[in-house]
Amino acid sequence: MAQACQRHDKPNRLREELSCMLVGDGAVGKTSMIISYIFNGYNSEYRQTAFDVFTGLVHVNGIPTRIKLIDTAGQEEFGHFRSLCYAHVDVFILCFSLVNPVSFDNITSKWIPQIRAGNPASPILLVGTQSDLRHNVDCPHSSGPAGHQTCALKPG
Repeated sequence: MAQACQRHDKPNRLREELSCMLVGDGAVGKTSMIISYIFNGYNSEYRQTAFDVFTGLVHVNGIPTRIKLIDTAGQEEFGHFRSLCYAHVDVFILCFSLVNPVSFDNITSKWIPQIRAGNPASPILLVGTQSDLRHNVDCPHSSGPAGHQTCALKPG
């Protein structure tokens, strides 16, 4: 097996930048997730994102690594701009709202095809957001849109 493709980092060496792009429908909580991670807080005001980049230093397997979190708009009018960046991304964080079934449907009908058209190889992490907006309700017996059943778990 070819050794040239394997990476052998020294424990104290700074690893190159890791680029992570958050994608998904508009208003599913991508920006809130980044703010929660970086600032350990939450902003309840919704502000539509166009394209924001947050950088920081994290440790991956004990190795300091620069991380770039790219927060993108999910709205259609930003689609072309967003897709221009796909080729340069190391990891995609594909977000959907746990309280919005349409955002889940769009994973396979919209987001994965878009991502793979611009970047066929980088890994995609699927993340359900807005779990804090789920209420303590039972699953209805009738199906919701497109045959989905909306339900939330009761604590305990």
